[in-house]
Amino acid sequence: IESNTVRDEIDPVYAVTLSDIGGVASPGANDGADDDGTINDVHLVDTAAPGDTVRSTLTVTNNGNTTDTFNLTETSRAGWFNGAGLRYLNADFATPLLDTTGDGISDTGPLAPGESLTFMVEAVLPFTEPASPHLLGLLATSTADLSGGAVNVSDPTTLSIGSGLTPGVDIANSASATGLND
Repeated sequence: IESNTVRDEIDPVYAVTLSDIGGVASPGANDGADDDGTINDVHLVDTAAPGDTVRSTLTVTNNGNTTDTFNLTETSRAGWFNGAGLRYLNADFATPLLDTTGDGISDTGPLAPGESLTFMVEAVLPFTEPASPHLLGLLATSTADLSGGAVNVSDPTTLSIGSGLTPGVDIANSASATGLND
């Protein structure tokens, strides 16, 4: 007995999560670890001095049902260091993330459904910024969602420097002075 053939097509679902890594905190060390130790969409670097390189390790996950690429952009710089440029680095924490879609924005490259990419955001802090809390909003946005809706499929997270340190100079009178060359 022959039957009618039925073909079901599932519409693509686009979804993303951008989060800090939580995990083991290393207070006082700008090593990419989250100093508050919790996964809470806020990556905390407890302190940083002008001229320091601040590193924040984040994870973006494709929660959709189709392969997607996610653009990584800033959403706000509330008190963030004006002269601090950002670099998005791949999982090896050395190679810059590329623009694989040709739209001029660093992105994750294609991620299969359920696949995650751990990457690092790196900023060299300028010497001219005051010591105070600084927040930077980041956003991962789907490049495959072409629905034209008012809201793009995206997820935000925040990079936070708890307190900056004021620049200073340490002057010593002899080569054996404490703090000199150590």
